[in-house]
Amino acid sequence: EGARLGWPGDAASIATRGLAAFHADFLQGDGSLRPLAADGSRPFDLYDQAFALFAYASIAGSVAGLRETAVQEARRLRDLLVETLAHPDGGFEENAPRRLPLRANPNMHLFEAALAWEHLSGSPRWGAMARGLAELAMSRFIDPDLGMLREYYEGDWSPAAGEAGHKIDPGRLFEWCWLLTVWGRRAGRNDALAAAARLYAAARAGGAAVVPNGMAEGLPGDDGRGAQDRRRCARAQGCCCHGFGRSRHLELLGRRAARSLARPPGAG
Repeated sequence: EGARLGWPGDAASIATRGLAAFHADFLQGDGSLRPLAADGSRPFDLYDQAFALFAYASIAGSVAGLRETAVQEARRLRDLLVETLAHPDGGFEENAPRRLPLRANPNMHLFEAALAWEHLSGSPRWGAMARGLAELAMSRFIDPDLGMLREYYEGDWSPAAGEAGHKIDPGRLFEWCWLLTVWGRRAGRNDALAAAARLYAAARAGGAAVVPNGMAEGLPGDDGRGAQDRRRCARAQGCCCHGFGRSRHLELLGRRAARSLARPPGAG
């Protein structure tokens, strides 16, 4: 990303060393990426896999000498997720055997990664992954009455029992809004654009303020992430309202993916 923006340094060498270290520390025989825990285990986290796919997309799009490796590893990881963790109603399980609650957030970042790869490669398999996650969000994640999206779910994608099932993160509503806007414009899906507009309105209203017995995490302005996601979503909504072309959405997507790689583990 730095080289694309005009940085004169040796970005390719840095990326090559970074990918080698990344694989040495985390890559497993099945293609998944797992950190070493204090007890010596290698726990699987769906969230980590989403950001690995982001890393591969960034490398494939910017370092010609690493493109083949990044493409192959991304395909291997995608196929592993599809073969072992695909949920029958769409999206992905947390682990196999099943671990509950299921989470919307890793699926959101897998949606982002699939969009980045679809744009980069034009592959229908990445397109199908993005479409499945978009349709899951619209059919199961977004409450049809409230127009907002919950974070935790039972195994059938119904809201999780107890307090977990009431948790709303308005910052993530902005993120989902932005992604559905990008995908809706690309796919010509007005239902996605309508869902994005509802998420934007709900997030601006503060999320939990309109959720009966709801709990809010990360209200916009609580930290840098909420305000940043709000600006991104506002730009994406503005692109729809003012007729900007597809290229602007794809530019925003590329910048968003590159910035996400710099987040610390567990962020956003």
